[in-house]
Amino acid sequence: MDEQKTCPRCGRETGDAEGTCPHCGAGLDSASGGADVHPSTASDEGKCPHCGAELKAGDVICIQCGTNLLTGERVLSARQKPAGRRRGLLVAVIIVLVIAAAAGVAATIWYLQHDYATEARRLFLEGRLTEAAENYDKAIDRNDRDSRLFFESGLVELGRENYASASERFGRVMELDSTNKRAQLLLAVSNALAGKTLTELSALEQAVNMDPENGELHYLLGLAYTIAERRADGVQEIQRALELEPGNPEYRRLLGAAYIGMGRYTEAIEQLEKALSREPQNPDAQMLAGISYSAQGGTEKALSLLNAAAGANTQYDAKVRYYLGAAYALSGQYDDAVRELKESLRTQPANTNAHLALGLTYSIEGRSQEALYEFKNITVAGPELAQALAESGRILADQGEIRSAEEQIQRALQADPDSYTAHVALGSVYSKQDKHAEAVREYREAIRLDPDLATAHLFLAIHYANRKDFGEAARELGKYADLSSNLEARDTIRALAEQLRYSVEL
Repeated sequence: MDEQKTCPRCGRETGDAEGTCPHCGAGLDSASGGADVHPSTASDEGKCPHCGAELKAGDVICIQCGTNLLTGERVLSARQKPAGRRRGLLVAVIIVLVIAAAAGVAATIWYLQHDYATEARRLFLEGRLTEAAENYDKAIDRNDRDSRLFFESGLVELGRENYASASERFGRVMELDSTNKRAQLLLAVSNALAGKTLTELSALEQAVNMDPENGELHYLLGLAYTIAERRADGVQEIQRALELEPGNPEYRRLLGAAYIGMGRYTEAIEQLEKALSREPQNPDAQMLAGISYSAQGGTEKALSLLNAAAGANTQYDAKVRYYLGAAYALSGQYDDAVRELKESLRTQPANTNAHLALGLTYSIEGRSQEALYEFKNITVAGPELAQALAESGRILADQGEIRSAEEQIQRALQADPDSYTAHVALGSVYSKQDKHAEAVREYREAIRLDPDLATAHLFLAIHYANRKDFGEAARELGKYADLSSNLEARDTIRALAEQLRYSVEL
């Protein structure tokens, strides 16, 4: 059987062909040793037979024109050559289509590029809680599986005192990450602050029992107790937290706040001064200490601390301005009081306490109509409304509008039957009508409700003096002097009481 002939270049069978390979055109002359070149370019060794480009050893395709050096055929035809440009155009089209599908409009593209989470964290650290909350909401809309976003936004809602919302956020954290113990504790605290105290206090109590040496747990339980108005229990837990972490100023601030809620201002000042020794510029400690000093009659110290806190421009600025205005009013600096209270209301217009304080300040200054206007801004039932209505009644009584005055005061007592101010005001109205028994009854009721307040004793002394009952007037005036917070005026008042007693003896 004849041996099959093959081309020395392309390796294909050549059959009976002679001279050149019918497949690749390579020479079949045995003498030539099967020269591995195209016949038309046999003289150009090391170059592409089609375009003449320089070739490297081992090349099988010309990278310049795409010729298959084994077969002599072009890998790409002339009309296929611009594939690189077409591929670039195709990529560009795909990018455009992807952007269009994802974004739709320029505003949406900006939304996708804008980092709301980073912006929210920056605003949170700056104390701009409302703006931080808005950015966290947008970040969560984009990614509702990020437990960190829910945790941080929960902290923001706690700071804004939106406890139900905080509870919702921390609950979502627990759904996404059930191992997050910090979120579990804050969920319990949020629910306690939202009024769900029984169940959540129980959960915190269990957590403390499981880890009794954890100062933070005692602190959180103390906070929950304080909000639930179990202040004695709260003080005990916070004191335990301080035993475990004596250098923690945050714990001392909360302990001071708890003492303020209990009316124990001397102890509050002690704790808050210790907190300030570690963080002298902390606006929260300055504000709380200022409140305590003001309640103790230390007006100068109170004003210094509250002015420092007001200069910090924290999220509590409206509250600080309110307390600063109240302190100015107590010190008799009424213009400063009005300025600060108005500033508080500018940033927090619904603050009923600020409206009440401003109305009382106007009333002291004799600016009756402005006082009445501020009192009308208080509409929510509660002690503040009762006091506003009672003060409105007192002003109307001084203006001779006795019927309107009595109506206002009766409304005050409907809002708060145990309103000290309302009973004093009603006693004053009865006294103006010479209703002796009714006036004395209302004054005595006020004294029964709060024996430590002096105002009812003063009004009762005036009532007795108008009736020429100087013995009773002297007795009530002496009690007023004993209870008065104005130390400088006590001696003068006592001297007046002695004069009344002397008149009785004569």
